[in-house]
Amino acid sequence: MMIYLNTKLYKSNYIINMKDIVKEDNEMLYKKTKPLEMPLSDSDFTLLNNMMLFLKNSQNEQKSKKYNLRPGVGLSANQLGLDKKNVCYIFS
Repeated sequence: MMIYLNTKLYKSNYIINMKDIVKEDNEMLYKKTKPLEMPLSDSDFTLLNNMMLFLKNSQNEQKSKKYNLRPGVGLSANQLGLDKKNVCYIFS
């Protein structure tokens, strides 16, 4: 099973890109993930902000080209290879 801790994902204003998204055959996508603890830790809060920034950038034509992103409306932490139940959605 490919599980890794990508520490850059927890850095403030890190720009998540397509290289951070795990491939379809990664077992993390099919594993039951661990729930978040409340209140959110600073690192989980930063991760969620970065996930939301990824979604906003992916829907912006200029930024999606600049960062080579595919448009998305949702992103979960396990898509980033993390064993967490973080999920973000964006609607407009």
